[in-house]
Amino acid sequence: MAVYEAENMTISPTASIESEDGLTFVNPGGPHGSGANEVIKWRVAETGSATITFTYNNPSQGDRPVTLMLNQRVLSTFSCPPMGRWTKVTPVQVELPAGGNPVEIEMAFGANGGPNIDTLIVEPVVPVPVPLPGPVNLAGRPSRATTGIPVGTPMAAAPAGFRPVAGQTYRNMMFAGQFFPVLGGGTTTFVNCLFDGKGNTRSIRTDRCQGTVVFDHCEITNSNDEAIYGPFWQAIGCYVHGHNADGFKALHDCVLQNCYITDLGRGVNVHADGLQLLGNGNVKVTGNFFDQGHDVHCNRNLMASLNGLRNIQWNNNWHSGSGAFAIQLFDSTEPNTIEFRNNVFARFPGNPRMYIPRHVQPNVTWVNNKFEDGTPV
Repeated sequence: MAVYEAENMTISPTASIESEDGLTFVNPGGPHGSGANEVIKWRVAETGSATITFTYNNPSQGDRPVTLMLNQRVLSTFSCPPMGRWTKVTPVQVELPAGGNPVEIEMAFGANGGPNIDTLIVEPVVPVPVPLPGPVNLAGRPSRATTGIPVGTPMAAAPAGFRPVAGQTYRNMMFAGQFFPVLGGGTTTFVNCLFDGKGNTRSIRTDRCQGTVVFDHCEITNSNDEAIYGPFWQAIGCYVHGHNADGFKALHDCVLQNCYITDLGRGVNVHADGLQLLGNGNVKVTGNFFDQGHDVHCNRNLMASLNGLRNIQWNNNWHSGSGAFAIQLFDSTEPNTIEFRNNVFARFPGNPRMYIPRHVQPNVTWVNNKFEDGTPV
């Protein structure tokens, strides 16, 4: 903080330096208070952001306003009402350029003059440090231990020619090869079931189902392309791994929740999308961990590539692994219906493109998405 005494500054000829009770000050209006447009000019050494205030005493019977100027630019006008003691005005914050800049205090109120001025006080503004982003708490993200079939669950192979019935629940079953049911309306549920694609194009297809098919804490593995293809499916708490290309292809009306998706893109020179949106929307992706730990040609967590997408919610997911970009969204023509909130992305050294949003259209809601170190994406 710097304190500048008024009597040491440049003052107008009609102003006077006076003393009272051992205090020296400037009366800018002269002994008889008749000054008009009188000034005190100050030169201050401080630069940068600062607050400026001054002390005054007004022994008169009326207000004697003071206009504070910086290099001929008005900063503020202060009311200085009658005051029987020395007091400070409310500080004003300014930006002081380098070079020894005159700060003028101008009393421009005709015969009323200005109040007695003692000091000008300049105090640099210490910037409040912006806290570095803290690392995101990764506890709670899905893992092999928290998804799929619980260890020790007794399992039985599905009988040859097994055909599920719509609206039923099936537990602890093992399916080998592509599972391609034909189901009517209602909700059909599979709990703690193993779907081993045995190298077929898909482990599960739902494009001949008219009702919802729920896969609850199932293990889905070993396809030549993706784990699930089609509409009307819900994968909740599933362990999805070991597919030569993608994780999921969602046509419409799908839910992917609290799943652990890993070890995709095992084929040669393939890309591996965690999820592709191939239909017209109504898809919720929440609380999943896309853990792509190995290097593949192109490894995305979402690729949405067709017109007319709507009602897409991609929230509270974790994304890790190598490849090109985490979010790639093309041709989204439906405004305000596609949102990405509170997702976490890993960083990988050596590839600046890795795990950044790419081709995200302006009408997509993008809120509070972060890297693992807490830096906003």
